[in-house]
Amino acid sequence: MTELIAKEKVVIGSAFAIPNLNYTFRTNFLHTENVDFLDTLKEIVGIQPVTIRYWVIVGSYKDKTLAQSEADRINNRDPTLHAFVGKQKPNNEYYPVIVGRFSELEDATDLLVKASAKLGLPNAYLSDFPDR
Repeated sequence: MTELIAKEKVVIGSAFAIPNLNYTFRTNFLHTENVDFLDTLKEIVGIQPVTIRYWVIVGSYKDKTLAQSEADRINNRDPTLHAFVGKQKPNNEYYPVIVGRFSELEDATDLLVKASAKLGLPNAYLSDFPDR
């Protein structure tokens, strides 16, 4: 192949070109063979994975006594749901009635389905607000 010179730059035909290592690195870096390296790097740097967790809210009441009565009713019906009255969110006058614990999405969804079916609560929902 012939070298072409244009304004002090050498143009080399593609047969002799070195692959773009930056591109190759960036595109191959996230493949599965590099997962252990990424995990190790995150550990060294101190990056913790973010896990989003959810509460299962089965009701909400302006009156805390009514909310507690509902939590007691749920616990009498099914103690495995561990219902309790949560804290009010800022600028929200309602007390949430919560079942279960602060869980990852799959577990929270399973509990939501279980609680909705057992208690007949079609308006139950998930909340990722942590301070309950």
